[in-house]
Amino acid sequence: GLKNGQLCAPGFTTNPVAFADCIDKAASQAIVTEYTITIAPAAIDRALLCVANDPYKLRENAATVIISVTDEFDDFIQAEMGWRDAGQSGDPPNDLSSGINYTQLDMVVQPFIDY
Repeated sequence: GLKNGQLCAPGFTTNPVAFADCIDKAASQAIVTEYTITIAPAAIDRALLCVANDPYKLRENAATVIISVTDEFDDFIQAEMGWRDAGQSGDPPNDLSSGINYTQLDMVVQPFIDY
C-alpha cells in the first residue's frame, strides 16, 4: 500500500480523472492510521530534487503548497497532545471544548509550519 509519502500512479498530475483514481485507490486500502499533516513533508522529500519530465518529482521552479483535509486528528499530533478520537476502540473522543494547551500545540506543529 501507499505509505510514507509515496505517490500513487501517475504521480503528480493535472488530469482530474487520474487524480480521482489515485484518491479512490488510497481510500480502498486498509490504512489504520491517519498522518494527514505529518505525511506531507515525507511526500515533498520524496519529490525532491526538482527535475523536469519526472511525474514523481517536483518540476524545477515549482511552487509548493500543502493542503490537508481530514475528519480526524493527525495521529502523530494526537499522540503528542494526548488526544483521543473515537477511532475503532469505541472510546469517546476527547472533549476539546474545555481547553487546549496552545503552548504545547504550537511546539508540536511548528516544525511542520517551518518546513
